Amino acid sequence: MPTTLHVHRLPVSTTNAELQRLFEGVGRVINCDVVTDGTTRMSKAIGFVEMATVQEVRRAVDQLNGKEFAGQVIQVSEFNTVFERVKRSCADVASQMQCPHHFTNAKVEMTGESFDDFSMEVITCCEEFRRRVEEALDKLVPHPAASLRRPRR
Repeated sequence: MPTTLHVHRLPVSTTNAELQRLFEGVGRVINCDVVTDGTTRMSKAIGFVEMATVQEVRRAVDQLNGKEFAGQVIQVSEFNTVFERVKRSCADVASQMQCPHHFTNAKVEMTGESFDDFSMEVITCCEEFRRRVEEALDKLVPHPAASLRRPRR
């Protein structure tokens, strides 16, 4: 589960220290970063906060989302990592593909918590359709270490 929060609508004057103090009222902050423009060094009014536990992340969303901070109503949500978005996209793509011969959809079983230990098995009605689905899914995985390692048949 993600332990990072995405904070929107921060006042542009917000510093990392101020953001950290806000979230320390909810739980232990591991890391805190207000996003700034590389050229102007001005805040982009968003930030990321990494909390120690998933429970603290949920508590921060419950307590701080929609609350006023330095004159702005902020939005706080769990940050969906690239890995989580890729997993969701793979499942969506596979479930929407249909075998032209048997008119069945593909199913994907995934394991792993990061690109380093990601594994996927594509379950289909026939070998030809399985290859088509795997080719489509390979295009969705942006990380070089995330080649779709499949069980040997």
